[in-house]
Amino acid sequence: EVSAAQVRETILRAGAPLLRHAEVFDVYRDEERIGAGKVSLAISLVYRAPDRTLTDEEIAERRRAIVDALSRELEGRVRDS
Repeated sequence: EVSAAQVRETILRAGAPLLRHAEVFDVYRDEERIGAGKVSLAISLVYRAPDRTLTDEEIAERRRAIVDALSRELEGRVRDS
């Protein structure tokens, strides 16, 4: 029910202002592994600040915001490896 475009838009909004680019590069479907009607998206994220090198903590903070937004707004989650 949720499109890849909606996921991408949510990610970009939640990752702002440091997230500059998000691109879906793989779509995985396997009812046995991830459940019926579910899709796993692999998304490449590019973070950038024009004036400095980003710290690990800055990236981790944006990642937490993205995961929270996906969960809250789209009922999505990060899939375990």
